[in-house]
Amino acid sequence: QAVEAAIEQAGVHPAIVGFEASLQQLAADPTNTALRAAVIAGGQTMSDAFNLAARALDAAGETVRFAAADGAARVNVLTGDLARVNEQLARSAAAMADQSPLLDRRDMLLEELSGYVGIDATIATDRTVSVQIAGGGPALVSGFTSQSLAFTTAADGTIAFTVGGSPAALAGGALAGDAQALVLALQALENGHWEAVPPLAQFFLAMPVEHAEDPTMQARSVALFTHLAAQATPATQPVLRSALEF
Repeated sequence: QAVEAAIEQAGVHPAIVGFEASLQQLAADPTNTALRAAVIAGGQTMSDAFNLAARALDAAGETVRFAAADGAARVNVLTGDLARVNEQLARSAAAMADQSPLLDRRDMLLEELSGYVGIDATIATDRTVSVQIAGGGPALVSGFTSQSLAFTTAADGTIAFTVGGSPAALAGGALAGDAQALVLALQALENGHWEAVPPLAQFFLAMPVEHAEDPTMQARSVALFTHLAAQATPATQPVLRSALEF
């Protein structure tokens, strides 16, 4: 959502549409000086929109990393609370006490937790719950104990998660979505999908690589945008050149 907002608020799409319209008008009357000026102005507007989007994407990247840290911290609070609720449920069962408030609390915690990460929950006969990462992942809550979720930034700039120090592949929830943009961009580059789309689409595809805070990814970004600028038409070269300079 942050990436979509960055592009939308920068006015990239209207700028592209306006630039293409001015090119079509000029093609019909190539000697018209007013139309030539309109093309130059449209190109500058599009370049400004891309630069604004690039700055916004930098901020969006920081937002994703902050969200990952904040989300992981919240997950750990929730799993710790679930472990304590499990202990209280076990004690209340032994004392034949009313468990309704604890069951409501357990279900509320599970619902909130599932919004952050995909989970599989198993309710025992004593109404305590075991929670693991969906798809057979590591346990987050087992009995009266919980394991911490943490995240790291990998060498290629992607976000990776661990549970109790062991790697964990998140299969759903907000945190899993936050980690996908750079992964998908790199897959497209490796699978040859990069060459199958037009230059301006390649521009957007390369943006997650450009904004990865890793020297290897930065070097790859420079190579990608150098290639784009070299292959650009006169109309699109200012935009792609500005991305390379950025």
